[in-house]
Amino acid sequence: VKGWDYAACVAIFEKAAAKMREDHVPALVHVQELTQPQGHSTSGSHERYKSADRLKWEKEHDCIELMGAWMIDNNIISEEKLVEMKFDAKKFAQEEKQSAWDNFINAATEEEASAGLKALAVSVQTHIKGLSDKDYPQLYGGDTPEFVLLFIPIEAAFMEVTKFDQALYEFAFSRKIIVVSTSTLLATLKTIAMAWRQEKQTKNVIEIAEAGGKLYDKFVGLSEDLKKLGSQFQTAQNTYQDTMTKMMEGRGNLISQVERLKKLGSKTKKELDNRLVDRAELGEYSDQQIEDTTSEN
Repeated sequence: VKGWDYAACVAIFEKAAAKMREDHVPALVHVQELTQPQGHSTSGSHERYKSADRLKWEKEHDCIELMGAWMIDNNIISEEKLVEMKFDAKKFAQEEKQSAWDNFINAATEEEASAGLKALAVSVQTHIKGLSDKDYPQLYGGDTPEFVLLFIPIEAAFMEVTKFDQALYEFAFSRKIIVVSTSTLLATLKTIAMAWRQEKQTKNVIEIAEAGGKLYDKFVGLSEDLKKLGSQFQTAQNTYQDTMTKMMEGRGNLISQVERLKKLGSKTKKELDNRLVDRAELGEYSDQQIEDTTSEN
């Protein structure tokens, strides 16, 4: 039976109980696909040795959450009552943590002190797991830091519990929780502020680099367009020169012919530029000279 399928679990355990009453022999139920959201004291954080896919699956098949959903679906408890129970459980855990500390500092013997300190360490571990399970970055759409600060306001309690459980820092850090006290809170917050400032500066540098790259690409495009425009201007200049040559160079050029028509009596209202006329006459004269020289030879 699947450990997260509470309907099937109830049915199989009822069947096993009936079988044991009837046959008076033990029954073995093979429960599969169980999750371990709270971990245990010897393995440390299971995030260190489980794949991302497995952790995702365990979150979706969290036995505690699915049991709550099953209880609501079967009218065993209302959703409001379940929320109230979770709140009461959290409150009870916090009270027990304070009680464990009180028992430690008021202990009459070393055994009582050790038991109280152990209870305090377990309580802090439980609180760390609870904060980790809330997954604040995902809750707020990824707009929050990956790490959460767990503040222990009693400095003596902080010192004693971290001395008793020397792996507490690593355990908390593996779950993206940083444990701080009155002596470390301010320094930690300043470090975080500096990190955010550095992050902002890094982001600005990246944006400047991206903007510079886009500006450079635009400038290259503009230079290529200017080169094309220059080439087009050169083509237009060449076409202009060729056209003017046809109008003014050689015998019988166009300007000479239209000027001859004017001299023959054509009525006109406008005058050609004298420089064009002179150049056209010079071109015709030059061709005439070349033709005469050729005839003499």
